[in-house]
Amino acid sequence: AYHSNVYMQMMAILDLLQSFAYLPFVFDNEFCLYNSYAYAFYFNHFGWKVLDILNTFNTYVLLFLSYDRFLAIWYPVQFQKVRQQGITKRVLFVGPFLLAPFIPMMCVGEVTLQPNGKWVGLAGTEISATNWTPILKPYILFISCIL
Repeated sequence: AYHSNVYMQMMAILDLLQSFAYLPFVFDNEFCLYNSYAYAFYFNHFGWKVLDILNTFNTYVLLFLSYDRFLAIWYPVQFQKVRQQGITKRVLFVGPFLLAPFIPMMCVGEVTLQPNGKWVGLAGTEISATNWTPILKPYILFISCIL
């Protein structure tokens, strides 16, 4: 029961962080047209990617939880060995692989000034999807196989 509680605590923390990360989007009523370059830069380079990262981590916590319960039910002897290795090692091992696809996209977003004086931004995935396809295709296939 202890490990299930740890997973539930991680999911609760991620959900709380995600709801805080959504607040700028809730209070923003400009619909992707911004009066300030700083707002456009934040939303396009950082804001949406943080939400994507939190969603990804939450999905993998569910994956670890289901794997943990599967081992506990079907392989109780091996479960004791896996339990002793610790959750933190698994999460720290998988964490960099989850962050890797998002880091290049944080650097690529564009922010341009429209003739009406509003700033508009394109997130990294919208700029050149054909350039990202070779990088993201293995990751997307991997995620599709797991889910």
